[in-house]
Amino acid sequence: MSFFFNGVAFLIFFGALAGPLIWWYNVPYLLPENSYYGTFDHLNISLVLAACYSAIEIIQLSIMRRWVHLIAWRVIACIICANVMSALLVYKINFTP
Repeated sequence: MSFFFNGVAFLIFFGALAGPLIWWYNVPYLLPENSYYGTFDHLNISLVLAACYSAIEIIQLSIMRRWVHLIAWRVIACIICANVMSALLVYKINFTP
């Protein structure tokens, strides 16, 4: 279930960005040499992305609850903890000396 939630959230998040902006409106997308330039607080950015993924996964959970009986508060707690831990690990690995 975790793999499903993360995979679908990834597809929805990047599909919502890539589809309309890059393919339909032909917005040029070039990765800058320093992709972290202009980001003042890397931890905040990591946690905001984790919050976006958590919101998408919680919406998936609310849709899935129609067909599968789950204890929602436990699954929501697991979703939030997993995404926050992932954000903290990414921050620790990439941004701390």
